[in-house]
Amino acid sequence: MAASLPFVSLVKLGTELCSLYTLQPNGSAGYERVLPPTTPRALEAYLGRCAGMRGLADARKAACLVAASSGSPMETALALILGLPLRLGGYGLPRPILNHRIDALQSGPNAMERRYYLCDLYWPEARVALEYDSDLEHTGPSRIANDARRRNDLMSLSVTTITATRDQVMDGRGLDRLAHQVARALGARIRSKRGWSTRARGELFRSLVAS
Repeated sequence: MAASLPFVSLVKLGTELCSLYTLQPNGSAGYERVLPPTTPRALEAYLGRCAGMRGLADARKAACLVAASSGSPMETALALILGLPLRLGGYGLPRPILNHRIDALQSGPNAMERRYYLCDLYWPEARVALEYDSDLEHTGPSRIANDARRRNDLMSLSVTTITATRDQVMDGRGLDRLAHQVARALGARIRSKRGWSTRARGELFRSLVAS
């Protein structure tokens, strides 16, 4: 695929091969996977045995940018747009870990109902989590209550949580605002747009979701 796909689409494909979801021919996503079918390290090892194949150089470069264990197409798009280098249209932020496990408190006055939480995107050095609230899974009184309890528990664990919604990230200005909020929480700077406008980044993000 490296011989025919645009480079960012190639990174997306690699991330999907290492993800916890499947994409169906009709564009829908399935979430039945318990473990990813492969890993970035396994992809890199395979490419080490592919001398002479067309597209090998781009495949190796893409494999270095692949993220593991994405839980949804939107998580993949967020991880890529925030972490890809500026020259590729990303925001150049430190790359997050996807679906990172944080153990909850099990004893004492602050004991929590859950044994652990999985954060959609997580930056361990800064203890910052980005949670994507989908339209389907985060509506209704019980879901809203669970989300509130989750945010409170993560705050008790000294994890700063930033929430992203579909309406927010599908809008170029909203996506740009979210990226700068994440940057401030990480103590990082988005140094240069390198020719990428807010609109262009929004279009890139939407293409990552739609494709």
